[in-house]
Amino acid sequence: MQEDRTFNIAQLVEEQKIGRFAVGLLFWCFLIMLMDGYDQTAVSFAAPAIIKEWHVNRGSFGPVFGAGLFGTLVGSFLFGYLGDRLGRKKAIVWGSLFFGALTFASVWATSLQDLMILRFLAGLGMGGVIPNSVALVAEYAPRRLRATWVTLMFSGFSIGAGSGGLVSSALIHRFGWPVMFVVGGVGSIAVAVLLVFALPESAKLLVVRRRSPKMVEKLARRLRPELDIPEGARFVAGEAREEKKQFVLKLIFSDGLRAITPLLWIVFIANSMALYFLQNWLPILMEGVGVAPQHASLITAMFSVGGVLSIWEGIEHVRHPAVLGNLIPNYVVLALAGVADVVVDNFRPGTLDKWGLSYDALREKNPRLIQCSITGFGRTGPDADRPGYDLIIQGESGVMDITGEAGGPPMKVGTSIADLVTGLYASQAVLAALMKREKSGVGERVG
Repeated sequence: MQEDRTFNIAQLVEEQKIGRFAVGLLFWCFLIMLMDGYDQTAVSFAAPAIIKEWHVNRGSFGPVFGAGLFGTLVGSFLFGYLGDRLGRKKAIVWGSLFFGALTFASVWATSLQDLMILRFLAGLGMGGVIPNSVALVAEYAPRRLRATWVTLMFSGFSIGAGSGGLVSSALIHRFGWPVMFVVGGVGSIAVAVLLVFALPESAKLLVVRRRSPKMVEKLARRLRPELDIPEGARFVAGEAREEKKQFVLKLIFSDGLRAITPLLWIVFIANSMALYFLQNWLPILMEGVGVAPQHASLITAMFSVGGVLSIWEGIEHVRHPAVLGNLIPNYVVLALAGVADVVVDNFRPGTLDKWGLSYDALREKNPRLIQCSITGFGRTGPDADRPGYDLIIQGESGVMDITGEAGGPPMKVGTSIADLVTGLYASQAVLAALMKREKSGVGERVG
């Protein structure tokens, strides 16, 4: 590592012990991603209250949502370029101050046009923070942990997006829709100020750009406090430089990528359309069908909670299948049951009871709750623990004996009977329970 007072930044990063420096880096980047996620969805949670106060059509919020997303697109390019030129830290701090100030300025918006302009401008900063935060974390992460660190840091975005639902549910009915932008603006500006003192600059970028040797020394000592790094030490980026090839578009379609690249585009486009549609429109749609504003906000927040859980499931150290009991705290499930009409589960009989989520526990939170339990052979009886796979159902029901060629062996029906019949019977049972509840006023368990 050390020869003639020369230190390799890449090697320092690769051989670091996970300590205060790494934890601090992840914490601060996680925190600004949380504020980024909150500010991106703040207008969505404020929209129902704005619609009532301004007497505007629900559909007129489309351009407002679109302007914010377009600003994010432009900002990712603009601040990404500034991050490469001026430094990751400066781009993150200025981007955070920028979208924080413009989010706070939305408090004084008096028309959808004002809001659309402010959301576009705030989107520039929001879009700029993301690529620079990812780059900064990746440049300080050892290769074996790089994906995990970036995933941990980026989970802050989903948590922030969901937290808007909690804030709106608790505060909008008391202080009005501007409170969403006050919390987002003040919080983002406060975090940006703290980042000035707490967030490290990219040591690799400083070395490559040949800037601030003294700062590189300080960063190297923070990164590797166990090493004796002398004054005036020389630092190199350390990564082997391959011969640069000029990028041309055809490269992403060569070497077997002709079909894969367009398919990946389609997947990401479809995913983004669904993600941003639900994040932006769910609060409006939920209230439009009669759901109480506070409940609509909480339900929408759960969409982001699901995103966080899927992120954590993908982290390297989570090696077991994701199940409700070890990923979602009981109080979250109980809170959801308190505002839900119907709960559907397909766990093995007795599993929810072991987790303290029996029907009696759920019904205590919501006496009108209907729970539909889907099992292969019923919740009680000698076969209750048997799995109910489609092939088993077809075989034991005799369906396989009446299909195929005459005199030939049994043949599986191409259509999944288990999927179709389960959905059919479950929906009928739930509808019947709902109709019964209209008369009795209490829920029940079916299945």
